[in-house]
Amino acid sequence: MSGKETWRRLLTYVGQYKSTTFWVIVSAILSVLDSLVGPYMIGRAIDHMVNKGTVDFRAIAQILAGLGVVYVVGSLFSWLLTYLTNRIAFQTVNDMRRELFDHFNILPLSFHDNHPQGDSISRFVNDM
Repeated sequence: MSGKETWRRLLTYVGQYKSTTFWVIVSAILSVLDSLVGPYMIGRAIDHMVNKGTVDFRAIAQILAGLGVVYVVGSLFSWLLTYLTNRIAFQTVNDMRRELFDHFNILPLSFHDNHPQGDSISRFVNDM
């Protein structure tokens, strides 16, 4: 089986979770955007510290409050990205194992006679 065929087959399993995949993409985009906004806001705060005695503490406090919100939101979307990605992975593996189990149940007895039970169980558990 070539790499393209493997990816195509894997995407058919993952394709069952389109709405979750959509939220994974949204979470990834928002997480990346958030990681870009943080340094920009820090730069703006530094710009308010131009000279000795001319520090605009009010503007800096507002920027730091906004920065706190940005980092909290970014952390939430990073967590959501990890959670949803793991959920898709676990559900996909579960679907593949269920399909394999159903296939094992319809194999003829001669297959089970000719292949050691430990090999079948090992492939079932470890290769999926």
